[in-house]
Amino acid sequence: MLYHPEEVLDHLLKFAKETKLKRPVEGVVFREEYGDYRIYLEGNFHSEIREKLIDMLVKHPKHGDTRREISFLLENAVMFEEWESDGVAQAKGEAGIEIDLNE
Repeated sequence: MLYHPEEVLDHLLKFAKETKLKRPVEGVVFREEYGDYRIYLEGNFHSEIREKLIDMLVKHPKHGDTRREISFLLENAVMFEEWESDGVAQAKGEAGIEIDLNE
């Protein structure tokens, strides 16, 4: 993993604001087995973006081809099927926080 998901989220939030993305970005999870970041968008939508493409965005934020490809992937995000929704709340930061009161 080149970048922590929180760092990627910061870059994508800035990118989404610049490009006036239709659906707000709500979360990011790195998927080690695929070498990509799953981007969660408002309304239970998601898109997968390769780690290399995110690296290009971070290193060269004004690179035209990179911006167009990421814009396309985010604008054409697909809706999660009901069976796929596992992990969505956690990626969006909505998962319950466990606190040990015995400490």
